[in-house]
Amino acid sequence: MSNIKNGKLSQDVKPTARNSNKHTAAGMKALGNSMSQDGYVAPMTAAADGEILDGDARLETSFEKFGDDALIIHHDGTKPIVMVRDDIPDAQHPTARRIHYRANLTAWQNLDLDPEIVMADIEAGFDFEEIDISLPDLGDLLDGAVDGLLKDDLDPTPQDINSQYAIIIELDSEIEQVEAIEKIQGIGYECRALIS
Repeated sequence: MSNIKNGKLSQDVKPTARNSNKHTAAGMKALGNSMSQDGYVAPMTAAADGEILDGDARLETSFEKFGDDALIIHHDGTKPIVMVRDDIPDAQHPTARRIHYRANLTAWQNLDLDPEIVMADIEAGFDFEEIDISLPDLGDLLDGAVDGLLKDDLDPTPQDINSQYAIIIELDSEIEQVEAIEKIQGIGYECRALIS
């Protein structure tokens, strides 16, 4: 079931109240350049009350690039939504190739996770492994905030170690960690990095 209507960004949607992505200056510039050159590409997603779940940077940039008018699609998430760009003849067109790369790289370039919001979500019980990211990998994305905010979550507990007998080796560098893992595996033992 879906319902499509003409709407207003200022009336029908609102920014995320607790946005975990602070965005980057380079990413916002890239997004602005993309919208100026290629138009609107990827839809935003909002909750039923209009609060953005995905697309705060696009919302912010849309006001500047396109004004207040928007096409609003109400749906229940049970069918894919495909936006067809009638102005682009095929996927090999230069604009299509540019959109392809920008769609995949701009989000990465514009990621700057807010450690306080991430930590608040962890403390509230949000399981990041549910979205296929481990706490060590999340710590890497937080660029050093891991020591101040996630250290307790990254330190292993008995529940983290499923073997009957285990040892923890503390090393000074990633290089030493890789070398130690290779040596231990080389003599026939299973091991894994708890923090990488």
